[in-house]
Amino acid sequence: MKAQQGSLQGYNAQAAATREQIIITAELIRNANDYGMLESVANAAIEELATADIRERIDVVLADAGY
Repeated sequence: MKAQQGSLQGYNAQAAATREQIIITAELIRNANDYGMLESVANAAIEELATADIRERIDVVLADAGY
């Protein structure tokens, strides 16, 4: 990842959680920012819920301005 003084070895973590703070999906990427990841994380959450046979719809999505 690009850092202020060169490069830094690291990853950017994305997660989706329930209201009860149970993580339902997580992804690691090598990009320095979150831009463009919201759709990917939301789709992964929907797929994980379907795999667990949970039919409830996701009705609220919260994300910071970086997405």
